[in-house]
Amino acid sequence: MSRHCPSCTEITDTPILPYINQEFESSGLFLDLRVVYCGSCGFGYCAPDIDDELLNHFYSDVYREDGSPYVTNFQTLRKRRTHDLRSLTQLILAHQFVEFNDGDVFLDIGPGWGNSFFSAQEVLTTPRMYAIEFKNAAAKAYERLYNVETFTGINALTDLGIRPKLILASHSLEHLSLHGLTSLLSELAELICPNGVLVAEVPLVDLRVAAESRGNDAPHLLFFTMESMRQLLENAGFEILFLQSCSRRREILHTIDDSVKKTAPVSLHLGIPGYIRSIMRQVLPPSVKKIVYSVLEFNPSERFSQIDFSDSNFHYGGDRECLRVVARPLSSATYRIGSGS
Repeated sequence: MSRHCPSCTEITDTPILPYINQEFESSGLFLDLRVVYCGSCGFGYCAPDIDDELLNHFYSDVYREDGSPYVTNFQTLRKRRTHDLRSLTQLILAHQFVEFNDGDVFLDIGPGWGNSFFSAQEVLTTPRMYAIEFKNAAAKAYERLYNVETFTGINALTDLGIRPKLILASHSLEHLSLHGLTSLLSELAELICPNGVLVAEVPLVDLRVAAESRGNDAPHLLFFTMESMRQLLENAGFEILFLQSCSRRREILHTIDDSVKKTAPVSLHLGIPGYIRSIMRQVLPPSVKKIVYSVLEFNPSERFSQIDFSDSNFHYGGDRECLRVVARPLSSATYRIGSGS
């Protein structure tokens, strides 16, 4: 079937794949979805588009609750004592393209455990920090730990005249509907203050070559290639300053035993540390988990004050599992590196 690609705008054959949901089978949200991808740029998206209100409800009331592999008790969430290398390297990269001054605004879209706020306090100069998040318990945790104010949409920041100098969207965009993505990127292009930047990271999933070898899809609804990421941002009014593959090399991921993949009750989107955490959440009593979490750091390199610069978060290029991009609204973009152009 030929379709008009929402990324590259080419009219090409668009294969249709079944949507693989191994994590939220009890949720009706992902029923009847199909994955469509462009044969030209590789961009993948789910059809039909999920209603934004239903999707927001899923992330506020289901995604972090008991029974989910991503369950988080935000009431007991503690401030980090060690570096979070993913957010640290994202902000260090972004800092190469923006002059962040005392009191400038840092916004994280979908902060998860809030690790980026810990990193922002180390990398940025006295940032004013905000979040976009649907879960009320998470918002309270960000305020308690990092003095962060949280909103549920971009319009609230616009109405208050809050214009971020640096926006982070780390592993958030792939959770949006197609309509939600195009709307958000256009809104962000208008929201960012002059000479501000957006830094985003998403899984690198090229369905042109990985359609049959991919594992679980849920809860991801969008699948990005380097070509499609560039085009989507340019369509929304951004210029690319940096765009490269990042994180672990795929050959490392391929060493995971097939039997683990088949029996694991969680997605390997989480990586090995995330897989271990999810197993622990399911088998350990709450009292034991509390003790273990208080003494155990899951990334060995983070147990030392000295940063391990050999960590995959510091490396770019080649066949890696993620994409990292820095972009600026077109009117103020002046230079770029590492983007292959």
